[in-house]
Amino acid sequence: MFSFHTHEVLSSIHKVESDFWEEMLDKLYSKVVQKHKSCLGLISNTIKTKPNDKVGEFSENTQFLFKSKIDPEKHDLLLLIDKDKFNAIFQEYLAFEEDDRSDFYHLKEKYEIGFEMLVYPLYTQLEKKAFLMLLMLIFTACDSGNGDILLLEQQSLVNKANSDIVQRQLDAYNRRNLDEFLDVYSHDCVITELGSNDTIMNGKEAMKSRYGDMFTNLKNLNCTVPKRITVNNFVIDEEVVTGLRDSGTVHAVAVYEIENDSIVSVVFIR
Repeated sequence: MFSFHTHEVLSSIHKVESDFWEEMLDKLYSKVVQKHKSCLGLISNTIKTKPNDKVGEFSENTQFLFKSKIDPEKHDLLLLIDKDKFNAIFQEYLAFEEDDRSDFYHLKEKYEIGFEMLVYPLYTQLEKKAFLMLLMLIFTACDSGNGDILLLEQQSLVNKANSDIVQRQLDAYNRRNLDEFLDVYSHDCVITELGSNDTIMNGKEAMKSRYGDMFTNLKNLNCTVPKRITVNNFVIDEEVVTGLRDSGTVHAVAVYEIENDSIVSVVFIR
């Protein structure tokens, strides 16, 4: 659940205002792609002109930042996303009215990627674009008896249980009940924010201090979740937070990782 800080509020959680585009991609790669099991990598239409280039320039071909231990078969399939296919995916996504766009776009079979995948689009006014690529597991009932149906039901139960855990902390956040809020987090939970050089909070004691101050002093604090996606042990929320002192309305995406019925990590994307 989002905590108070002094960053400028963005007009869109997909639109990147910073000029340091390549620096943002590097941070997204290190803080999200490498740390989360469902992430496959990044694909963009830009390239660095030198190793320490923070801005980047447009590339004639699509550029990839793959997870270091990506499945070789998926690696080869993703390399088939050329510039034409990349632009077609983006054009289809942006053709939707903004209120109708899903934060994570499910790529359809017509793109012939070879497996189910979600992408999180990012872009700038200068037409620099990128996708965060995530694995999407789909279970299909087939001719192997009831095994696949049972597997689907089990996965649905896991997804609901993980969604319920995140919902519990959301409800406690809005009631400003610190004990109930912290109850669903692991003792050594790590909270990071894309775009920040350091971890925001490390461990439940740090969370207790920071959120305790918020719950005491911010009487109008409230968070709503217009959209939620649950994939295996990850719950991905679009969050709209109000009541954060002088910050106005804050839009963010929170990626919650859950293990043993506890939230073990959170990455905020703004």
